Amino acid sequence: MFVKHSMGYICMPGGFGTLDEFFKALTLVQTNKIYPIPIVLFGTKYWEGLLSWIKEQPLKARLMSPIMFKLILRYYF
Repeated sequence: MFVKHSMGYICMPGGFGTLDEFFKALTLVQTNKIYPIPIVLFGTKYWEGLLSWIKEQPLKARLMSPIMFKLILRYYF
């Protein structure tokens, strides 16, 4: 519900719950349940492994749209 009324989404480093919420936000945008919002990943070192995997697996296999990947922004801090 919070994502639905947000202007953006910030994900801090965390565990399974954080990853779940991150992918839920992406799914809501992908399925047009909410309008496209920026998704900011705080902590570049924490998220770089996941982002590298997304680039190397789903994007290369064309299982994910490059447009969806562009919705994710990394905050360098």
